[in-house]
Amino acid sequence: YFRGADIVFSPHGAASANLVFMRHGSCLIETFGRSYIWIKPSVMILLNSLGIHYQMMSEIMDVHKVSLTALSKSDDYYIEEELIKNVVNNAIYIAEKEYK
Repeated sequence: YFRGADIVFSPHGAASANLVFMRHGSCLIETFGRSYIWIKPSVMILLNSLGIHYQMMSEIMDVHKVSLTALSKSDDYYIEEELIKNVVNNAIYIAEKEYK
């Protein structure tokens, strides 16, 4: 499935390991909760070597309302609809440009 997709939209996790099957020029959009918002440099090197465009989205939190010690990687998270639209539209633009 990853091989045939122009854009893959996925929560961060083990399933993203399938990115190695993505085509050159495709886009991976990965979402993160507020407690886990970084990607390992080795993954970025792999993405670049495969020619995969990468975008990440993270929940925006109000640090005045949330206790960082109360957060867990397994917590549900919410990403603003407008941010999702913008990132997906950007990925569509990249994919259309790549495959024309």
